[in-house]
Amino acid sequence: MKRTLPALLATVFACTADEVTPPDDPDPMRCGLARLDPSPAPAPPSSFGEGFVRVPWTPPAGVALPPTGLMSGDFHGLTGAVAGDLDDDGDPEVLMGAVWSAPRTVPVAFTYRRATRTLVPYALADVRPAAMPMALLDLDGDGRRDVLDNTPSVSWNLGAGRFDVGAPLVAPRDATHPLQVMGAAVWDVDRDGWLDLVVGLRECCATCRAYALLLRTGPRTFTDRSELIDDNPRGGAYTVLATPLGPSPMVLATFSNCGTPEAMFHTQRGLDDGGLPHFAGFDPTRPSAAYRQPRPAECPNLGCRAPMGAAVTWLDDDDFLDLAVSINARHEVFRGSCAWPLPDLPAQSGYTEVRAVETARAQIPWGVAFVDVDRDGRPDAVHVHGDDFIPDEDRARFIGVQHPTVHWNAGSLRFVDVTARTGLDRERGHGRSLWTGDLDGDGDVDLLVGGHRDAPRVLRNEVTGGRGLALALHGTVSNPAGLGATVRVWVTEGSAPQRHFVGAVASPHAVSEPLVFVGLGPHDRAARVEITWPSGHVQTVTALDAGRVHTVTEPAFLTVDPPSRHAPADARSTVTVTVRPLGPDGTPAPDTPVTLAITHGTGTLEAPMRRDGDRWIATLRAPATPGSARLEVRLDGRPLTVWPRVWWD
Repeated sequence: MKRTLPALLATVFACTADEVTPPDDPDPMRCGLARLDPSPAPAPPSSFGEGFVRVPWTPPAGVALPPTGLMSGDFHGLTGAVAGDLDDDGDPEVLMGAVWSAPRTVPVAFTYRRATRTLVPYALADVRPAAMPMALLDLDGDGRRDVLDNTPSVSWNLGAGRFDVGAPLVAPRDATHPLQVMGAAVWDVDRDGWLDLVVGLRECCATCRAYALLLRTGPRTFTDRSELIDDNPRGGAYTVLATPLGPSPMVLATFSNCGTPEAMFHTQRGLDDGGLPHFAGFDPTRPSAAYRQPRPAECPNLGCRAPMGAAVTWLDDDDFLDLAVSINARHEVFRGSCAWPLPDLPAQSGYTEVRAVETARAQIPWGVAFVDVDRDGRPDAVHVHGDDFIPDEDRARFIGVQHPTVHWNAGSLRFVDVTARTGLDRERGHGRSLWTGDLDGDGDVDLLVGGHRDAPRVLRNEVTGGRGLALALHGTVSNPAGLGATVRVWVTEGSAPQRHFVGAVASPHAVSEPLVFVGLGPHDRAARVEITWPSGHVQTVTALDAGRVHTVTEPAFLTVDPPSRHAPADARSTVTVTVRPLGPDGTPAPDTPVTLAITHGTGTLEAPMRRDGDRWIATLRAPATPGSARLEVRLDGRPLTVWPRVWWD
């Protein structure tokens, strides 16, 4: 029987110690998946205006760039670019990273001036000088964007252009295997309201690991808990994905070029004794999946086809997130289901490989994202492509200069290639990384494309079509970026809602801005937006105008004091938890019963929560020995789906 969206959310977010993954189901269609429309796809618009327009930039003195798209043999760099407003002046910074002159990595920084639509140099002081920036996100919840790089380390934003550079978060395996981080996922893995890091380790070797799981355990500290991932495959990871998928509340996946026979997907299999999630390897795809053909026995799982990028979204009318994966020369979509394995999209969907102009050989996809390019209310598929080889290394396998692509979403899981109409066929080179965000603040998606021996491209969206807006979420009880939230949008009252998932893109070298891009078609505003935060709180906002980015902040209805969540393990110190219940309209609801319990770990709840005006308050007393406590808050008997953790030092 088909489940409703609330039922799906209960499955996605209700993580318990008894949770297990269901066995493989040979007939996922029993889950009530939407039927595919066998008719031809509707025709897309004949023109998309200027399409995507490249924003030019000039490298600083001393930095030499290769001839664009030529993959010259004397240039040995992987490049990437990310963006975000580091100094809170309203104009975002664009940070580019590359091995401009091997082996040294040099970051280059610009400010995108929205008023003039130009890139101007930006003085990036105090950030690690020999690193590739991979994410500009608020990792510590202080409201300022920090810089995650590929060493991997975090440069903490202190304001006024100052940063505090932390030590590398992962140590090299040994002196002969220097650490390389090519991909990362930023996610609240343990659901405590703080952002964690899952980094992909590049080295391919028999004893290397693909994942490092770094849980945030203090205001600006992380602890390596990679032992929580069983069957950690060999390294070579270019991309890391963290998401709910299928019947699991959380799946981790690394996408690698090692061609490993091990499982690259890991699903949550419950909680350990400390209340932390535990992951075990599996393959979510069917033995009959198209990518395994024509020799399925030689391809035991997805890892054998060296996948390089991934994204999730809702593409149809059922309740399950769908998964796109870049696999060698294939664009693949696996339909979400209530059980494993996931069925793949049929060939007649139009979501197909694209040929290189010069050689007519299939391009190699890397980064992929589903974003509403023309703002018609449906997510389109954007891929970047680039070669693995250069002529002086392996001419026989050289595919040639390639370009990004756009597949226009015609509805009912049908797509049409509109690359030429959007101008992306002009961006010829060797792309690998894909960042999506909004550089000019006009509510539509812009792109940053990194490459292999190819300079980064900054692409402004001038695609004609409908009107649109973007949503930026700021969590307070949930994680600061709102990653994992679901958003439903009614463009007009009574219309069918759009559905969006926050944190849906996984690309090499770049963590995208976690914005929700809403296509409004001909309308000037969205009538109503409903946000289901990772905490479980549901918030509604109304009458959002097109043409801008709207920031929505989760009400701070739960606080922990001290905010560091740390207290001495001296049998005397205390931590205070305060809850201010809210009604559906966001107003205080103090009559809502509130309870607090320690589900895992140590510490003592001094007394049940007591009411004080419109708040409920409880006090935890520290134990005499170090440890931690995982807390569960229930409102009127219903548990929140964020479990704050406190530490006794």
